[in-house]
Amino acid sequence: MSFKNLAIVDAIVFLGFGLPMLISTSILTDLFLARPEDLNESVEFLFRLFGIPLTGLGVLSILIRNAQPSLGRQAFLVLTVITGLGSAIVHIYGITQGLEKSSGWGTVIITIVTGIWAIMLLSKEKGAVTG
Repeated sequence: MSFKNLAIVDAIVFLGFGLPMLISTSILTDLFLARPEDLNESVEFLFRLFGIPLTGLGVLSILIRNAQPSLGRQAFLVLTVITGLGSAIVHIYGITQGLEKSSGWGTVIITIVTGIWAIMLLSKEKGAVTG
C-alpha cells in the first residue's frame, strides 16, 4: 500500500470520472443517475465544470506518484482523504434519496478505500517531513 500505488489509483478514479464529464456527460448519467431524463443544459454545464478539476487532479496524480516525503506529498494525501470521504458521503446521500442508481455503491467503496489508504499513509509520514 505505497504512495505510488495510491497515486495511480487516484489517477484512474479522477480521470475515469473527469474525462467523461468533459467529453460526454451521458456516459455517467446513464450509469449513475436514477432519472437520466432530468439531465438538462445546466446539469451538463456543471458536469463539464466539475470535470475540469477532476481531470487536473488525475494528471497531478500521475505526476506526483514518484514524489519523496514532503509537504506537497502530505497535501496530496489530505486532498485524497477529503475527496474520498466527502465523495462517499455525497454518493450515499444520492443513493438513499433515490437520485443515484445502486451502481453508485461501487464508487462509495472505491472512495472510502482511497480515503482510508491516504489516512494510513499520512500517519506513517507524520514527522517524516520537517518544515
